[in-house]
Amino acid sequence: MLTVPLRPTVQGALTALGQCLESYLIGCADDATTKLALEGFEAIATTLAAPLIEGRLDLSSALMREQFAIGSLLSGIAANSSGAGATQSLAVSIGGISDLPHAQVATALLPFVFDRYAALACENEGDVFFDDLNKKLEAAVDRLTFVTGSKGNDMSSWLRYVIKRFDLPTVSALELEKSLIDGIVDRAVQCQENSMNICCGDDKSAIIETDDFHAIINASVESKK
Repeated sequence: MLTVPLRPTVQGALTALGQCLESYLIGCADDATTKLALEGFEAIATTLAAPLIEGRLDLSSALMREQFAIGSLLSGIAANSSGAGATQSLAVSIGGISDLPHAQVATALLPFVFDRYAALACENEGDVFFDDLNKKLEAAVDRLTFVTGSKGNDMSSWLRYVIKRFDLPTVSALELEKSLIDGIVDRAVQCQENSMNICCGDDKSAIIETDDFHAIINASVESKK
């Protein structure tokens, strides 16, 4: 475990952090699991705080890797309660046509997914459900600010900063072509629906729907130009 290189280490951590946050936004089955999702998010964000300032990770640090592992474990527990988030669903879908590691795909897409959550909250202001979503997004940013000292960032901006700071591959490495988008979206929607049906039955519907998946992928493709 101590020999895992920098990029996959950070990508794995961000993938887990993203699922913890999406589980929090989607809603877990109970308050206890919601608390675990937030604890996973905080464990990873806190552990990244100093390395972000220094611009380096101590890859030999067992404590750092332990905190990332805890965050990953809690993200799995959270996902089992809420269902897979949009990021995981897209990464699984793209994994069917790409040899790139799952965590690399998920990390590259995370900022675009959280852009979409923020846009939905803004576009549907006044709707009780989406106002609650906006409150959750704001609460997550407040927690991020508290544990990392980062100020004035929305979630997408912070994720992009981490990706840039550690020179992680962006969506340009995914080689997404417009001709592939419909198939990617269809598989992602099916993946998300299957996950939620297994975890939650028919009692819950996803926040990110077909049109939103299209918007996420289109935005990522356009960003490469």
